[in-house]
Amino acid sequence: MDNSLPRRAAANPTQYNIDAIAKLEQDALRRRTLTERVSDIITKLVGNMGFLLAHVVLISGWILVNLHVIPGLRAFDPFPFGVLASPSLPPAESEYESELLLARSRLMEGCMTYELR
Repeated sequence: MDNSLPRRAAANPTQYNIDAIAKLEQDALRRRTLTERVSDIITKLVGNMGFLLAHVVLISGWILVNLHVIPGLRAFDPFPFGVLASPSLPPAESEYESELLLARSRLMEGCMTYELR
């Protein structure tokens, strides 16, 4: 009987498997494209509690200043906060989104109509 596993695997199969998985992970990380690497950097930046807290502080300060709660500071974006609430998507993407929502609602209407028949 031929035992194809290395001696180290036979001695401690759990550690051998952990090491094998770690090596596969490192190989996959080395093969990432530039886009994947940039995406990981952005995710690490915006996906943490500090980023969330910074936004909460910034938006709260924006609102307090523009509601004249903080004396001595002039409002630069008065209520209803047009600049703060401006759409973040370019118009073409917004139009695409609305078309997509319309298509979905029509599809749902068609499904409901079909079920009623």
